[in-house]
Amino acid sequence: MEELARRQLVRLEKSTEENARLRRLVRRRELQIKAVEREFKRRIRATSSLTISKPRLLCADSIPPLRNIDIATDLIAGMDEVYADLDNFFRQVKMHEVACPGRRNSSATYQDRNIFLDLLDSYVLPFAIWTLKTTPVGKTDDVSAQVSRSNLLVPDK
Repeated sequence: MEELARRQLVRLEKSTEENARLRRLVRRRELQIKAVEREFKRRIRATSSLTISKPRLLCADSIPPLRNIDIATDLIAGMDEVYADLDNFFRQVKMHEVACPGRRNSSATYQDRNIFLDLLDSYVLPFAIWTLKTTPVGKTDDVSAQVSRSNLLVPDK
């Protein structure tokens, strides 16, 4: 029994030493990883600042012309060949048969749904609106009633 306890004690001591060694190794690796990450960030900042400022430094005295007919003709030179057979290509792949929701308005109109007048806003008026039919415009005492009859859709009685 004592022999078994002694072996277990030896194994326990070895495992605790091994665990401590592994913890130190893991901690060292973590510190190395953090140092490498800091170095990468430092290099990225340095290279990005160089790439931003270097073209400015190199091209400070040479500003390209904004409107140059030679540059424009060079850019446009091959455009006709690029778009020459585009219509034929669209016919070949039957592009006109592709369903396109924006090509046709398939939504029902108000008249199709038997709606001929759609009131979006309704307001309570502080006066009898039917009196405007007989009162000349601008002859009422009520300021809010001074509305042009041409702006109102009042049905005839």
